[in-house]
Amino acid sequence: AVNNDANNDDPFGQDNGNQEGKIAKKISITDFLKQNGVSFPDGATATYAASTNTLLVKNTPVNIDIIDQLVTMVTDEEPIMVVVKTKIIRVSEQRLKELGFDWVLSPWAFGRKGFSMGGGTVGNGTALSGLPTAPFTSPSSGPITSGNRSGNGAFTPDSIDSRISAAETGNPFNSGERAPGIFTITGVYSGVQVQMMMRGLDNKKGVDVMVNPSTIARSGERAKIELIREFIYPTEYEPPELPNSVGITDLADGQQIGGLTSIFPVTPATPTAFETRNVGVTLEVEPTIGPNKRFIELSLKPEMVEFQGFVNYGSPIQTSTRDTEGNLVPRVLTANSILMPIFRTLRLQNSTLTIQDGATVVIGGLMTTRKDKVEDKVPLLGDIPIAGRLFRSEAERTFREAIIVTVNAELVDPTGQLWRKR
Repeated sequence: AVNNDANNDDPFGQDNGNQEGKIAKKISITDFLKQNGVSFPDGATATYAASTNTLLVKNTPVNIDIIDQLVTMVTDEEPIMVVVKTKIIRVSEQRLKELGFDWVLSPWAFGRKGFSMGGGTVGNGTALSGLPTAPFTSPSSGPITSGNRSGNGAFTPDSIDSRISAAETGNPFNSGERAPGIFTITGVYSGVQVQMMMRGLDNKKGVDVMVNPSTIARSGERAKIELIREFIYPTEYEPPELPNSVGITDLADGQQIGGLTSIFPVTPATPTAFETRNVGVTLEVEPTIGPNKRFIELSLKPEMVEFQGFVNYGSPIQTSTRDTEGNLVPRVLTANSILMPIFRTLRLQNSTLTIQDGATVVIGGLMTTRKDKVEDKVPLLGDIPIAGRLFRSEAERTFREAIIVTVNAELVDPTGQLWRKR
């Protein structure tokens, strides 16, 4: 008995002739091979398993060679596709280390009356905050070491980073603050008040980013994949509008100067034109399969765009009003912000390479290392061996970044199976 359901899965299976609407009748694998010049002497057999796509043949060596040529011809005509996988890896690390000391000495008598000495003078830096005072009297002058830079303010940011309003500092304190205190010592020695604060910081920040776009394409055709956000930003602004004349109200006697009030409508710069920028990852690839189906020629164009922040090109619009004492006081009417975005782009232009089926190749990379070091000290005192370290502030900031771009290409058949494992 013949199982018709099994034969329906076999492209070479027999047709019972009862089904209608078929374009061509199915034939057995033996008949197919006979039609292509393969003879079957006594004992020769041929079986095709459609479920595993396997052909089992028992025949003479000459006929086996003919069958091998037929199979090669069929597989060469089978469509093949290329799966392209690209990885963009970005690893960055920022390290900040600092250790410094702040000293405050109250004035004390030296030698005779009318002659005294103290630590720090008015104008040599800013007074310190956070030093304990009770039960002592806080010195009025600045500390000895107030001129030494401390905290994130010890390092000057890049010019473009300083203009970006949304730039990340990467530190838990503001740029204008000194490093946090570790401990303080306050005491009185021979009538002299001494205060010391040790400041230190060990801050580390790391960012790891990996994107893995992949796409599939046929040989000679271009494919594109986008993992993006559409970022709309203004490109043109209408100038601000101000009244031709204004006046100021004198709060002392209630009279108006100029006949107009100082409160008047102001229209800041208004955006009138916009553009769209794709922020994210874009991959364009065009594969070409070699004649032996072992090597692939790739023409690809990966691109990664990141939004860094805005730069404000505007300036505030100000006016003046009088306070209760009749003095002119500046007043901001509007910030008049004119914002333009800053983007960071990683792009490989016209990258063409030939790789083996299933291989992974590094097609690009960038290594960046930057080290900033600050060493401030109090003149003379900071040069004393060993003890001079108490009058020095040392800070070191290190930034490392590595970017690697890799590509992997594999040949697959229409069923998704790897071509090299057939």
